[in-house]
Amino acid sequence: MELAAIDCITNPETGKPFGLVMKREQSRTLGLDEFPDMAKVHILQTIVERQLRRKRIHYDRIVAYVNVKSYWNVLWQLRDKYSITMLPRLFRKRENWNSAIAGISPRGAFYRDIDELLRFID
Repeated sequence: MELAAIDCITNPETGKPFGLVMKREQSRTLGLDEFPDMAKVHILQTIVERQLRRKRIHYDRIVAYVNVKSYWNVLWQLRDKYSITMLPRLFRKRENWNSAIAGISPRGAFYRDIDELLRFID
């Protein structure tokens, strides 16, 4: 089995990567990563889709195991077109991005639900 990942997605307009930190931690990467902004989602989607087009011809399955809401939203929009399995399943319900509702933070669910990913690639 061979695995591939789409990683280190950079905004071509600024040369900065789309970061993976939460807004409350943004000060740690200030000036290094793109500042979270919904207006930039279309750029992120364009880049992710370009990578998916290149990769999909070489692989049987595509899975998104994501705990960052902006990346999740982009991949959710592309899931049907590229037959993407979205994991962890918890986040398929939009309200579960709220930790108070889900009972766990997105980061915590990412670690807790790793068995979903392992079953998918097994």
